[in-house]
Amino acid sequence: MSFSSDVKSELATVKPEKSCCGITELCGLYATMGSLSLLGRGKVNVQLTSESLAVCRKAYTLLVQTLHVSPQIHYVTHARFGGKRSCVLTLGPIHSPAFLKAMGMMDENASLRSA
Repeated sequence: MSFSSDVKSELATVKPEKSCCGITELCGLYATMGSLSLLGRGKVNVQLTSESLAVCRKAYTLLVQTLHVSPQIHYVTHARFGGKRSCVLTLGPIHSPAFLKAMGMMDENASLRSA
């Protein structure tokens, strides 16, 4: 295992003490492995993608415990990159607004804030 993989696995085992710490950690995970898709008609889709299963487990646990949303999980195999497998957590148009509001990226009127 690489040093990076070891550190990711170790950090994935640390549990946040407060819910605000969990939200902050989710914010960091979204900044490093997240993507936002605009679906039209005001609907958005949030995805978190990582090759580390420990990091995906951590993100899933934080989403369930702090925001009470459960993402869909699927795996993607990249044929071009030696068959590497990535885990993708998807929050659909129903759960994405709650996630974005918790991250401070969406206001109460359900409109996205500019960066």
